[in-house]
Amino acid sequence: MVTGSLRCGEPVTQASLSLIDTKDERVLAATQQETPASDLQALATQASAALLKRLGLSVPVHYTTSDEFQGSPNLVASQNWSEAIGSLSRSETQIALQATARWSRSSHVSPRRGCYGSRH
Repeated sequence: MVTGSLRCGEPVTQASLSLIDTKDERVLAATQQETPASDLQALATQASAALLKRLGLSVPVHYTTSDEFQGSPNLVASQNWSEAIGSLSRSETQIALQATARWSRSSHVSPRRGCYGSRH
């Protein structure tokens, strides 16, 4: 079971999570994370990745549009990238995938290399 707390405030939001073995009544892993208050997506990603790492599990690469995003000026100016991000925020997954594919082809970027994304 995962239990924890979330403290929302300015300028940061803090999360404390514990993974508990309910059968043996012991904590298997715990983490505390904080991010800018406006970036709950990154906070959730960081906290879950930290729990997985504490358990010795591999963490897949995730890309985010958070304040910590390491995009180049060309990326930020890209119409296809803007369309992909806007589509994701509206839950239009298919349009976002198409725009991301167009951006990737035009930028000669391999998504597996993750040239522009931040790793969590």
